[in-house]
Amino acid sequence: DRLMNVTFETGTLNISIFFSLFFVICIIAYLSNPARISETIYMLSWLCTFFYLDLFLFMQFAHPYWIILMVPFLFIMISLNKKKMKINFTLEILLELSIIIVYASIFYWVMLNNTSFSYLLFKNIPVYSNILQIDSFSQIVDLVNLRNLLPIFYSLFAVVSGALLFINWPGYKKDASLEIVNENVITKEWLYIIRIICLIVYFTMSIVIYYII
Repeated sequence: DRLMNVTFETGTLNISIFFSLFFVICIIAYLSNPARISETIYMLSWLCTFFYLDLFLFMQFAHPYWIILMVPFLFIMISLNKKKMKINFTLEILLELSIIIVYASIFYWVMLNNTSFSYLLFKNIPVYSNILQIDSFSQIVDLVNLRNLLPIFYSLFAVVSGALLFINWPGYKKDASLEIVNENVITKEWLYIIRIICLIVYFTMSIVIYYII
């Protein structure tokens, strides 16, 4: 039922958006005829990324753990499209940031909470939590009155998802240029650094929420 709850109205019955896009994926997969093994791998990574983005956007309360299943296909797709590496990395950073903010706010018992490390080796380190009586990132969102902005972050996730699929569509013109990120302003190395900083910030917040506040 959760796959059919997000719909748009028609004259007779409501149409499931998830299944509509799933059928599109199936048709593309059936009609595709890659000539080389590298093209096959690229097409498969694109189709799998498309499927999981469809799941996260149009399934009612897709579980946040499932995003781990999409990540390998997303990075294979990005890494194989070297001509558009910068714009892909930029969009991927926006994709991950937006969905983490949304998921950490809604599924507060899964990530960025004071039980994040309860089943890991870190559980043996003394905890100094509840100093500020904050149990999760979701509570911080409420304290600073940002919950009303969550639809904006989810909209960003949706738009960036579509942009990634469009830019990396296997049938897109090979010589098309979409490198809108100026090399003189932001280099690939800077994008790597920004990506690493995002990871550090996430894990730092996890540790602070679990051990301190």
